[in-house]
Amino acid sequence: MIIKYLAAAVATLALLAACDNYSGQEKIKPTRADKTFTMTVEVVPEKEMESHCSQLGVTYDANGCAAFNLDTKHCTIYVMEPRHVDDTERFAIIGHETWHCMNGRWHD
Repeated sequence: MIIKYLAAAVATLALLAACDNYSGQEKIKPTRADKTFTMTVEVVPEKEMESHCSQLGVTYDANGCAAFNLDTKHCTIYVMEPRHVDDTERFAIIGHETWHCMNGRWHD
């Protein structure tokens, strides 16, 4: 059990170190100031992800997407199911889409 926590801590530190590499790039300019919202996570089959996100206006091959309802302040993120308990790639996508819920469009 401790090994799993240690592995998670090391992975988190690696991601934070990687974020530091972007310090010379343009900072994120949020399009949403109010960080209060509710959120739903919907799992979409991998083979349907691209078409699902394109229906929401995403024009590139996405691994996930987010839709924010300004009236209800509810955000739904659409992601693929993690393939195993330590699937850091797909768990990172959940975090990335949550960031969109908090900050709006910042890289489109």
